[in-house]
Amino acid sequence: MKDHKFRISSYTKSLETQLMDLESQSKQGKLVQLKMKRDSFDSRSKVFEDYRIFVALAKDKSLQGVSAGAIVPLKINDQIERTGLGYDLRVQKDWRRMGLARQFGFNLIENYFKPSGVSKFCTTAKKENLAVYKAARSLYYNWYDTSFIYLTISTDTSISKINNTGREPGFSAGLLSGRQSLRSWYTLSDSGIGIFYTFKMYSLLVHHISPIVRLGIKLRNLFKGSRMSVPSRGEEIKFVTAFDITRENINSFPGILKDLRDKGIQFCNIVCSQNDFIHEALRNFALNEYEYILIRSFELDDIDRITIDVRCL
Repeated sequence: MKDHKFRISSYTKSLETQLMDLESQSKQGKLVQLKMKRDSFDSRSKVFEDYRIFVALAKDKSLQGVSAGAIVPLKINDQIERTGLGYDLRVQKDWRRMGLARQFGFNLIENYFKPSGVSKFCTTAKKENLAVYKAARSLYYNWYDTSFIYLTISTDTSISKINNTGREPGFSAGLLSGRQSLRSWYTLSDSGIGIFYTFKMYSLLVHHISPIVRLGIKLRNLFKGSRMSVPSRGEEIKFVTAFDITRENINSFPGILKDLRDKGIQFCNIVCSQNDFIHEALRNFALNEYEYILIRSFELDDIDRITIDVRCL
């Protein structure tokens, strides 16, 4: 019988091999299965000014799991709030459903966020990821959620006209701090749209693509008149995330896609809210449209606007 008393400690480079092996076991998606690739496990965290990575080790010093947290800016309407973000939760298959995710969450809140003076906590997850809900609920806080949309747009996409007449976004992305120190991580177009080089934190390797998806891409190419290549197994996918999109600058997006394509970047991610002007303008050009949620420990009104820092996506 396994000893369920988890021993959580801080990340060290000596665990890098085990952490990267755990990362390789974690596949994302169903019809399209992707694996995260990064130069080192802490590459996603280094963009934050204040972060911690925690690991859990069994008695034999083998890795049970890992979790990371950062203190990030989150804009609610026009007010910046210091918020504790949880991310990069990974648990070895043999140690799942034993309460380790809950222990990681408790550790982040009690041993990192609260001592740092942070009282608001959040994480993001696909809407279908019930495990994240379950782990959050077990922490005995009142939890709320805000839905948002992830659009994935191929840089091969040709966009001739954009309709920007929808409502204002209730959820959007910005770069809310650290612009000077992160100058090599992003660019700003002449129109003001920002492009964050997410692939510098991590890229994605294609593990499996369903024949259904292959057929769908071929049909799309036939009827939309613009070519989108079918990724092959083992191919590395580089993508960026757009931020600071406004009604006034969204018409410059087709030119930004062309520039990204010329740089060898395959995809651009965009976050928005259901049926806002960004969603209405670009949804028909998206390869994928995923529903995500921001799970938060603080209550908001339906009319409140949220701007998430692009590094959190």
